[in-house]
Amino acid sequence: MIVLSLLIILGQTAACIGLGLLTFRILRLSENAAYGETVALSFAVGTGLLGWLMFFLGIAGLFNATILGAVMALGVGALFVCRDQVRISSIKNIGMVSWALLSLCSVIILFDMIEALSPPGDADSLAYHFALPKKFIDAGSIIFEPRAIDGAIPLLVQMTYIPPLLLGGEIALTLWTFASALGASALLYVLSRRHLDFQWSLVNVLVFLTVPVVVYAAGSGQVEIR
Repeated sequence: MIVLSLLIILGQTAACIGLGLLTFRILRLSENAAYGETVALSFAVGTGLLGWLMFFLGIAGLFNATILGAVMALGVGALFVCRDQVRISSIKNIGMVSWALLSLCSVIILFDMIEALSPPGDADSLAYHFALPKKFIDAGSIIFEPRAIDGAIPLLVQMTYIPPLLLGGEIALTLWTFASALGASALLYVLSRRHLDFQWSLVNVLVFLTVPVVVYAAGSGQVEIR
């Protein structure tokens, strides 16, 4: 089950990157940036596109494994076609301080992954962020959900929870929250690299990963970190 969930999350992550790369190519916006910037930005754009695709598929009543699997395959295919846009520069002689920072970040990410493998427990995720996609999947489409505060709007990030939940179940869903929160860290790193060196960019990421709100919400269904 865990292996299947990991494959689904790897597929969705690759699909988001592929959708983003394809969008950049169509709009002629790709600069083939170093330090993995193109990949991180493509993941962000692709995640938004996936959310919109899920919205329109839900309105059409097409929430089923075949359709969502086809969407994932489309994104992965786009990544294969646009793979020439990906360029990540290697870092040489980074030094002991940078290795220490990398080790600290790795430990925190490992704990985040352990959290992602545990059942969700916070009230907001169980009552809304995860519950709403589950209701849509059970209905096979987007349905009206009256809420006094949020209205009846199926929010963008929650739409990206639908493919992993439908295709892989709860573990895939919680692993996607881990992957998408990790994407926020990747974005912070590549944007920091525009102005800072490798070591100080890692410091930024380490600070971000240890901020209490990130520790609390990154492994949950709450959308603010994403």
